[in-house]
Amino acid sequence: MTETFRVWFQTVPPRPSWTAYKHRLTGTLSVTDDHARFVPRRGQPVLIEHVFRVSKGWKASRYAEPMLPAVDTYIEVLYGEQANPQVAFINDGRWLGLATYLPNRKLLNALRSLIAPQR
Repeated sequence: MTETFRVWFQTVPPRPSWTAYKHRLTGTLSVTDDHARFVPRRGQPVLIEHVFRVSKGWKASRYAEPMLPAVDTYIEVLYGEQANPQVAFINDGRWLGLATYLPNRKLLNALRSLIAPQR
């Protein structure tokens, strides 16, 4: 079964900035039973396989950067090889700013279902 979401996607950690939009791609994320595929409006698709961690809300507090709750609505996905992971920060484009109050649980659960069992 495939679920499709309109999302914002970026590979750099989100942070409050007037130029943060430059790091963000808009497109669709299709999640199947074993992988996800992000297809941006412009550019090359990104295949997300071998997911080993999914967490809601990227916490920049460890770097002493303040993150407002309305900005910290991203889902962090670590995938690929655990020795050299790739990271994706995904946000529900429909609810930007409201995701803190109305989070897309369906998107979060779909991404969590991709977590590979430990070997």
